Amino acid sequence: MGLAQEKLQADYDKLKAEEGEKSAKLAELSLQIDRREQAKQDLKGLEETVVCVYDSADAAQDKSYVFLCHLDLWILLQENKL
Repeated sequence: MGLAQEKLQADYDKLKAEEGEKSAKLAELSLQIDRREQAKQDLKGLEETVVCVYDSADAAQDKSYVFLCHLDLWILLQENKL
C-alpha cells in the first residue's frame, strides 16, 4: 500500500468510528425523548384523573376522600419523578 492509500484508510476508519459513536448517541437521545414523552402522557392522564376525583369529591362534599386522593397523587408523583 502506498502512503496516500494508508492515510485514506486511516481517515476512513476514523470517520467510521465517529459515525458509530454519533449513531449510539442519537439512539440514546431518541430513547430519552421517548421516555419524556411517555412521562408527559402519564402525567396528563394523572391530571385528568385528579380533576375527575376533585369533581366527584366536590359533588359528594367528602373532604376525607380528597385528602386520600392527595396522598395517592403524591405517592404516584414520587414514584414517577423525572
